[in-house]
Formats: sequence, structure tokens, C-alpha cells
Amino acid sequence: MQYIFVFGKNPSLSLAEIVSYLEPKSQFSILELTDQFTIIETDFKPDINQLGGTLKIAEVLTNEKEYDFYNIYKDTTGPFAVSSYTSKGDQENFINIIKKQMKGDKIKAGCLHTDESFTPHTDLIKKHILERAFEIILIQGKKFYLAKTIGAHNPYEFRKRDIERPSQRAMFAIPPRLCKIMINLSKPEGVLLDPFCGIGSILQEAVLMNLDIRGSDIDESCIKSAIENLEWLEKEYKVTINPKEKVMVGDATKLTEYFKPESIDAIVTEPDLGPPLKFRAKPIRAVKIIEHLRSLYEKTLEQMSVILKTGKRIVIILPYFEIDEKRIQMDVKDMARKNKLRIVDPLDKYNIPHYFPFLDYEERHKTIRQIMILEKL
Repeated sequence: MQYIFVFGKNPSLSLAEIVSYLEPKSQFSILELTDQFTIIETDFKPDINQLGGTLKIAEVLTNEKEYDFYNIYKDTTGPFAVSSYTSKGDQENFINIIKKQMKGDKIKAGCLHTDESFTPHTDLIKKHILERAFEIILIQGKKFYLAKTIGAHNPYEFRKRDIERPSQRAMFAIPPRLCKIMINLSKPEGVLLDPFCGIGSILQEAVLMNLDIRGSDIDESCIKSAIENLEWLEKEYKVTINPKEKVMVGDATKLTEYFKPESIDAIVTEPDLGPPLKFRAKPIRAVKIIEHLRSLYEKTLEQMSVILKTGKRIVIILPYFEIDEKRIQMDVKDMARKNKLRIVDPLDKYNIPHYFPFLDYEERHKTIRQIMILEKL
């Protein structure tokens, strides 16, 4: 089957997550790629609930511009939607085609109209379009693609796991969306460890991806909060975690005291990124922050490399600054080489032009998150 993946705000990071998610599950090929979407052929049916950086997934129905939509609209109880990511004209044309077919079958032909040529994923969720009706996606690339949306990113569910959990640490907590992206970049299976788990953001998403979690943090108050949040997750999502057995107070620079060598399948974490900044750091300040943190990263990566299984991945966030077009970042090449780790770019083998390293930031962020993937040799 062929599937359309509509990207979130960071196309390179979204695509890196998608290929990392698919590679362990099936053979696949990238048929088309733009900064808005990719079209992938695979025999594995993707689940958008397992992805953090994709806004929509649609299953391609045909490459023709004629299609009998009866089996799609026959059970419709609400307005449908049509999105075109290449032409407003295609959107309007297919709205009329579908309405005409529905009218011929005496089915009420309600349609959700938008100012853009596509329906935002938030509208699909708020108006329950995929439960009550359907969305058709149209793309004109090397070929014409007509597809039916099978899943939409639900930001409200992510927001729930962020702000409705009982314990908060707004200045430091990592967004659930990014947690899920990072977990997928690790190609997870078995036991996943976050040695800087804080209040448990990464662990929450890992649990919902059916992974066996372990978490540690040197701050005892964070561990209490992580346990509280994981207990909340158990009740809200009807999962079994036993958080008091899974998380503990521990120093990330002494992981070998708590975990056996080669006992961990994936490590996904955000260590200390330096002090919260009210304003963008000047170059000298940024360099001082990086240098102050270097020892922590060196000691932690050394410990991680011992407890991680060979061939498995560490996905770690590093502090990164862009000041007057100058990049100031933590250089981990020597740290990786010393600990028999290699830096991985999931998109390298696909010969796709993209921005690397992977960054995640918003305008309000003063310290940018750089996402680094390391694999144990």
C-alpha cells in the first residue's frame, strides 16, 4: 500500500522519525517528498498515535482522477472534508464530485469548507470528521494521488498528558510530542531508560508505546513527581506500570551502579541544558554554558555506553545556540568515538537533502534543543 504522511513544523525531523519508525517493521520506499509531505510504499499500516511529528496519514486509493466514493461515504453522519496539498482547484473540483455522487445516492452532502486548500488536523479532531465522515486528500506530484485519511494528530490528547497531569515543571518539561519523536528515533524495543527522567515526560510516552520503562534522576523531588504522574497515567489510560518499581533516585554519571552492562535496549533523555534564560545568550555566555555542561555529558555518555546493548541507540538532547548566524553547540564527536558510539543520521542512506543536526525550537526558546542519535558499535 501507499501512504501519505503530512509533516508537522519540522519536515526533516518528521521524516527522520517516520523512517526510524518504519525500518524495524517493514521494507518500504519513498515515492515522493516535499517540505509538506512524503508518500511511502509499505506493507505495514502505520498508526499516527505512535508518531509525534506527523499531522495526518492517508491511504492512497488511486492515481486516477475518477473514483466511486460510495463505500467511503455510505455511512456518513456528518460533514466530510477534502484537502489538496498542491492545488486549491483540485480541492473545489473534488468537493463538487463527491457532493454530486452523494446526492445521487440520496445522502446528505455536507462539507467542511476552509480558507486554505486543506483542512487543518485540529479541525478533523475538533469536529470528529474521521469518526462521523471522512477526509479525502489530493496531491499532484510526479503522479496524481487520491487518498483517504486514516489518522490525524490529536494535539488535545498530547496537551492533556502535558498540563492535566498532577505534577508540573513548566520551565523544564519536554513536550510530549517531542518525547514521542525521540523515542521513535531510538528504534525502541524492550527496556527503555531515561536517566534524567525529571517528572516523567519521556517515560509517559514510552509506556503508551508498550515499552518497559526505567527512569532515574538525581533530584528526589522529581522522582516523587514522576511516580505521581505515572500513577495518573495508569488511571487515565488504563495501563499497568508499577512506577515505584520502575523509577528511582540515581546519579546519571554512575549508571553502572544501578544497571548491568548491556542490559538496556534504548536510552532516550534530556539532560541539563543550562540555566533558564530570559533573553538570548550572547556568544561568550553561550560558550560558558556549553563548557560548564561538558563534564556532565562526558561522564554520562561513558556510563550509558556500558549499560546499552551493542547495536542499540541513545537519543539525547544537547544545548544549541544560534547567535547572529553563528552556531554554538556541544561537540560530542570525541565523546562518541571514545565510548565506541557512532553519530547516526537516519536520512543519510536515503540521499535526501535535509537540515542536520536535527533541531527543535520555537521563537520563545532561548536555548535550542539539538537532537543527537548515537548507536553503540
